[in-house]
Amino acid sequence: MSATTDIPGMDRPIEAYVERWRKRQEAAYAYNRRLAQQARQDVEHIAAMLRQKFGVTRILLFGSLMTDRFSAESDIDLAVADLAPADYFPALAEAGKLTDFPVDLKPLEALAPHVRDRILERGEDV
Repeated sequence: MSATTDIPGMDRPIEAYVERWRKRQEAAYAYNRRLAQQARQDVEHIAAMLRQKFGVTRILLFGSLMTDRFSAESDIDLAVADLAPADYFPALAEAGKLTDFPVDLKPLEALAPHVRDRILERGEDV
């Protein structure tokens, strides 16, 4: 038995609305998965560039790209070791050229100890 609502404009059974909502959620999830896949490919290119051009010795991915929460509004969070302070903005600019996503570049040496420790513990080496 289907239930209908007394809400104006909702003249179909409630199951039809639930099914449509479920399909939209599935489509959004699939879209976000494709975005995450692209972002992960971009991370590989960014990491190679940071090592070759700026001498970065370690790169850790952290943030939403490591979870299933990555979306079109997300950024790519990278912590880096041994990036010279004078190279920070040039490295950030070069990284931005390799992706359509915003890049958040964090020098490990400049982070508060508790933040650095958390990234070292939970981050993913790239």
